[in-house]
Amino acid sequence: MGALKNTMTKPVFISYARSTSRSFAEALHTELGGPEGLSFLDTSDIEHGEQFPVALANAILDARVVVIFVDEVYFQRWYCLRELLIVLSAYEALVRRPAATESEKAFALAPVLVAFPPGGLQPRERPNFAQYHGQRQMMHAHCHA
Repeated sequence: MGALKNTMTKPVFISYARSTSRSFAEALHTELGGPEGLSFLDTSDIEHGEQFPVALANAILDARVVVIFVDEVYFQRWYCLRELLIVLSAYEALVRRPAATESEKAFALAPVLVAFPPGGLQPRERPNFAQYHGQRQMMHAHCHA
């Protein structure tokens, strides 16, 4: 399973769609020290219908920073959406925690960096967040069924 064999906690998790952002993700991973460095880069393929690996979810939750390479394809891949859901679920848990201070809530997403392709997203590529929200609710219901 590629990078999933190395379950050691890494402070940076890199989320990307392999078909479109692999070169950017690999370049960042290399700059951060490669396999022995600071970042977790999953290079395994997760087939549709396959269970999302627990080791991958743990790598996301253990990271102090999540870098997301966003493009149109990212929002079309179920495993990318699952990674994003895990990141946002951790944020929601913090925000909903009664003891969370306003400062903690204000900076809860600070360790999430979103990288856009060179030249930005073209108008047809801009993600439909309403559609994403619907997919997120469906995934959430499926995961908690």
